Amino acid sequence: MKIRGANGEKPLIHITGPDQFAIDIVGESHYAQTLEQLAKGMKEVRFINAVIVPETDNPYGADAVRIDIDGKTVGHLSKDLAPIYRQRLESAGQVGVVAWTRAILRGRPRGEEEEGHGIGVWLDLPYTIGELTFIKC
Repeated sequence: MKIRGANGEKPLIHITGPDQFAIDIVGESHYAQTLEQLAKGMKEVRFINAVIVPETDNPYGADAVRIDIDGKTVGHLSKDLAPIYRQRLESAGQVGVVAWTRAILRGRPRGEEEEGHGIGVWLDLPYTIGELTFIKC
């Protein structure tokens, strides 16, 4: 399986979740065009893989965590969740490691006959991220 981040990062671990897809990412509006492309032909939900990339050089915060799908950035973990996620990685000896997890795209692309559109991304990470389960790639 070829999974890569937007800058060619290769995930080293797979983080498994509880199949609840409860973690909503933020900033999708900045990547609406990319999300529209990813959602082409989608009815309501599309299952996909997401790459999770710690960004220590992010100008908005050193704890930022970028989310990429199909080699394109689609958003970030929230400012509240990103430092917790990074602390859990550090506690597990996985400092700065690029990971991947399952995700869903949910919503309707533009151009649909029904009113309302917009694509959101939800990650299959443990909701509290108290216990991360890693599988080495």
